[in-house]
Amino acid sequence: MQFGGLHHPAPELRVTHWIDAKGAPLDRPLRLADLGAGYKILYCFQHWCPGCHSRGFPTLRLLQDRLADRNVGFAVIQTVFEGAQENTADKLRLNQERYGLHMPFG
Repeated sequence: MQFGGLHHPAPELRVTHWIDAKGAPLDRPLRLADLGAGYKILYCFQHWCPGCHSRGFPTLRLLQDRLADRNVGFAVIQTVFEGAQENTADKLRLNQERYGLHMPFG
């Protein structure tokens, strides 16, 4: 596996299920280029993580609002390395709406 670094392109994401910024399912995996030419912020979370809800999502909302005119692309990734019964695909839209985040979730 190759990793990105300073002045090198990052590898593509290996997330297969995505919803767009309005909650509609994407018909293909999101590519980093879909987030624009500028910097990208990827927020990784688990639905059952208290810190993700108390700090992470509110901070992401703040960044979304403050960087709206700065050509920054955002995407949110639910990491399901444990708790597969709770960290399910239906939680993507739930969290997107709950925090008013207008960005793709995978």
